[in-house]
Amino acid sequence: MRFSACPWVAVLSALLLVACGDDDGSADPDAGTPDAGPSYPVECENISPMDCLLPWPSSRYLAPDETTATGVRIEIPEAAMPRNFRAVPADPAILSRFDGFSAATSIITAFADIDPSNLPDEEHIEDSLAQGSPTVLIDAETGERVAHFAELDTWEYIDPARRPLYIRPAARLAQQRRYLVAIRDLRHTDGSAIEPSAYFRALRDDTPLPDASDIESRRAHFEDVFTRLEAAGVDRATLVEAWDFQTGTDEIAWHDTISVRDQGLRAMATDTAPRCTVTTTRDAPRAEIWREIEGTVRVPLFLRGTDPNSFDESTLSRGDDGEPAQNGWADVPFIIRIPNSVRARVAAGGEPVRLLDYGHGLFGDRFGDGGTVSRTIEANEMVSVQIDWWGWSRDDVTRVAQTLQDFSEFVSFGERAVQGVANHVFLHRAFSVEGGCAELEELQIPLDAGGGTAPAIDREELYYYGNSQGGIFGLSLAGIAVDVDRFVLGVGGMTYSVMIPRSSNWVTYGSIMELGYRDPLQRSMLMVLAQSLFDLAEPATYAPHVLRDPLPCADDVCASGATPLKHVLSQIGRDDAQVPNVAAHIAARTMGIGYASPAPYEPWNMEALTADMGASLGTDAMVVYDIPEVPVLPLGTRNPGGDNPAHSGVRESPAAVEQIDLFLRPDGTVVQTCDGVCDPT
Repeated sequence: MRFSACPWVAVLSALLLVACGDDDGSADPDAGTPDAGPSYPVECENISPMDCLLPWPSSRYLAPDETTATGVRIEIPEAAMPRNFRAVPADPAILSRFDGFSAATSIITAFADIDPSNLPDEEHIEDSLAQGSPTVLIDAETGERVAHFAELDTWEYIDPARRPLYIRPAARLAQQRRYLVAIRDLRHTDGSAIEPSAYFRALRDDTPLPDASDIESRRAHFEDVFTRLEAAGVDRATLVEAWDFQTGTDEIAWHDTISVRDQGLRAMATDTAPRCTVTTTRDAPRAEIWREIEGTVRVPLFLRGTDPNSFDESTLSRGDDGEPAQNGWADVPFIIRIPNSVRARVAAGGEPVRLLDYGHGLFGDRFGDGGTVSRTIEANEMVSVQIDWWGWSRDDVTRVAQTLQDFSEFVSFGERAVQGVANHVFLHRAFSVEGGCAELEELQIPLDAGGGTAPAIDREELYYYGNSQGGIFGLSLAGIAVDVDRFVLGVGGMTYSVMIPRSSNWVTYGSIMELGYRDPLQRSMLMVLAQSLFDLAEPATYAPHVLRDPLPCADDVCASGATPLKHVLSQIGRDDAQVPNVAAHIAARTMGIGYASPAPYEPWNMEALTADMGASLGTDAMVVYDIPEVPVLPLGTRNPGGDNPAHSGVRESPAAVEQIDLFLRPDGTVVQTCDGVCDPT
């Protein structure tokens, strides 16, 4: 999620006026805030007086549905949804496909003037499992406490009288599982106790509340919640808030992507058109590069169109049965770089080299990170190929800016990204098959002796490396790829509802969203609600299936009937202000990988992997780089105060570049390339 180094910030800023340019001033200036009405509207959760939907997620918004695996489906009354600046409520139907809440969800509620000093923060996750923790998350099936960290939203625009409190699981939750949430022993900053709302107190103490017409119908459900909490050692009388929620079925999130991949690879197997077409060739475009090739790769299209700024065309094409349906073909532009080191090697009679699929940063494009790519492939004797990340590239900026002001269109975030991830799978197949793109004439290198040419690329050695957004979505790709088995994830992570409001670039991102949704608390809520839609393509859905429990794959696509398992090297920088370290930790714990030790800090509940310099740490690992001159960031969801060198410093570290070289090999492992903590100078 590389924001500040890319021009997208200026582009999005310019769109602030464009996105609302047809506003005639007639909209309600207070749109987005709750209407005055009954004290306890029947469409609301009502436990929290701060907003209709709080706390979220809640079983209040699950309706019985015998057709789903969980027996329920998300159902939110339109009147409960936040309204944008035009007083239009977000369409709740965009969540109705899900039979429960995201297993990667954060939990959000709000209180006035909270003292956070006793909360189990990200550096004290173990405290969340203690008997006296003020925030409690319990697996209702096992009765076990679930590790998490709790934090306030302390961005400067937040109203202290309605301050969001997040409970963020330390790893992805289980699918199809009921969870109980309890909050107790909170205090205001003046030391006084935070009291429960009248609605919750009536449920907790079994007392009447005549103003609440729905409360009697909810008592039996809450009695079950209180009984289970007391069995887990949580005293009912101490509760400020408590509720439950149900996670949905993972397959609903990943099904479309797997279907698109399998159908698309079948289509490619019978397609007779050229897989790649070259449009431009440039020699010596920069110091490290011998040749740069631009062209297009032909991929199966499953969207309703190719216009990145059309909401309709950014959603999946579907057949009468609701399944993704191919909608012809699309030509996806690529850029290939051949460094001088590869030309010299092959020209002298050496073997062809590895092909590196490189993933660019957020709202970048296939030309992005050119210096990083060039230096890396020059040092490691590789050829790189890059395409745009559909859904999150420069071409998507206008739609994204408009979507942030109309949550009803948020499905385009997830569904266009499904095609974006699948495009990389199709790219891999185009370069790995006999007679494919690896054999392009422009990829032949003249020999120094004897005349003739030799291929630059070994089509059997394909690997992936991405930074920032490329590191994030690279983990999604790792969950579904079939022709690439090693992935380097640079300064990445997972779970957008955690990453976005903790990034230094939420200043710009949030400012655009503010034009549509003027209530700061509702903006915070919408980012959490959006997790279910992010899940369609983001790594939270795919991370559990990268190293174990593989996702299914059609027998005619994968001989084993399962998606091949992968190996992962995650490289992050301490106190990254753009992609927070906690997002990488959540991803690592969800995958089940350890970290290179010694490290600048010890991530909670991850195996410490130790080895002498030059020795292997194992087949998969997270490595934390301590980039010089990076300040220690404050904890929590807050403004990090601008960018710092951590985000870009890792990819420029010689130790990191060498580590990539040693990992991206058929028998590669994660090698300790640092003498102690990785602190390049």
